[in-house]
Order: sequence, then structure tokens, then C-alpha cells
Amino acid sequence: MVIQQFEIWYDTENQKLLQKVEKQFDTPINGVPLTLIGDAKIVGYSIDTITGKQIDEAIQYCLKNTCTDLVGPILSAKGGQELPQKSPKKSTEVNTQVTIPGFGVVQLKDFSLPVVTIIL
Repeated sequence: MVIQQFEIWYDTENQKLLQKVEKQFDTPINGVPLTLIGDAKIVGYSIDTITGKQIDEAIQYCLKNTCTDLVGPILSAKGGQELPQKSPKKSTEVNTQVTIPGFGVVQLKDFSLPVVTIIL
């Protein structure tokens, strides 16, 4: 799984990238954050039990099934790294801990997504 982040407020190249993604998904994207997993499009973030659950379900679906990466070709055309076109069929282990100076080792799975974003 590859997680990428693009700033669109100041970066005009990333704004153009977002327009291409809108065209690929054939729907207007009217908010951020925007999370794209396979063909799932999740706009905004409410709370972990709602949006976090939607993201988790989309990830779990793609780990168990074959999902097409609709954004990978756009990123490759932009000159980014080549992304796999299919999600892996089996789950891979992900490191869930990080070392933060002044705090030590932190287990990311013990925190909500917004808190992890602030920590990182």
C-alpha cells in the first residue's frame, strides 16, 4: 500500500493533479482531505467511527479483492513513482510504531487518525 499526500492550496501543479483526478472519477471533488482507495472516494473527515471506518472498510476490501488503482496512472504521468495497478490480494504487515524524540516509541494503532497526523 502506498500513501501519498499532496498540498493543493499553494501548489498549482497539485491543483492540476486534483483536476485530473476529478476527471478520472467523473465527479467534482469539493473538499479535503480527499482519500482515494481503489475506486472509493472519501471526501472530508468527520470522526473515526464514521469516516475512519469508511477508510478502513475500503482498505480491507482492496486487501481481500482486486482493486484497480485509478490514480496511479495519473501520478506516473506527472513523473512520480510507478505505482502498482492492483492492490495485493493478501494482507501485509505494517509497522505501527514510530520513535518520536522526547516521547519515545509510540504505537500508532493506539491513536485516532487525526492524532496520528498531528504526531507525525
